[in-house]
Amino acid sequence: MSVRNPSKAKYLQWRIECIGHTLIECIAGLLPGPWVFRVGECLGALIWPFMGKRRRIVIRNLRIAFAGEMDIAEIHRMAKASFCRTAANMISVAYTARLSPKQLKDVLQVENLELLEQALAKGHGVVLLLAHMGNWELLSRIIHLFPPGSRTGAFYRPLNNVLLDRRVLARREADGTRFRLLGVGLSNLAPAQGA
Repeated sequence: MSVRNPSKAKYLQWRIECIGHTLIECIAGLLPGPWVFRVGECLGALIWPFMGKRRRIVIRNLRIAFAGEMDIAEIHRMAKASFCRTAANMISVAYTARLSPKQLKDVLQVENLELLEQALAKGHGVVLLLAHMGNWELLSRIIHLFPPGSRTGAFYRPLNNVLLDRRVLARREADGTRFRLLGVGLSNLAPAQGA
């Protein structure tokens, strides 16, 4: 099966996922932001026991990262907390993706913004390293907190659901951030020959 010619079953799955995404966004839009986050944490805790494959991956990775520093009980607690936090962030995306630029300033803060302004004033670009874990949609809209005229871009991995990927990418780019697929166009970052 190719992405261009998905099977009928795959296309139906994508459509159902898009409908679910829309419903979650509608429900999240009715609740205050902190409630949405808490609901996400609770959902993460509820589905944790049923996600055996994902649970084993998280625990394995934590055992590698904290070898000899934590006992297995601590690793299991951290794995579950990480899973709940990830679920909360994923549900929170449904809330923050619909916030106006003015509302974004109430939920997102950029520290040391003057450093960014100073670097941009010199006429050079700036590379920002943002959190790998978190509310990605919120981070894609961070341009609203930057100095006027700023341009932003980021690399991304497309979603497995092609229909949902188109929707999410269009929303991410609506605020002015431009995206490139991971691994595509990286040669543009290499120095020129002889430089």
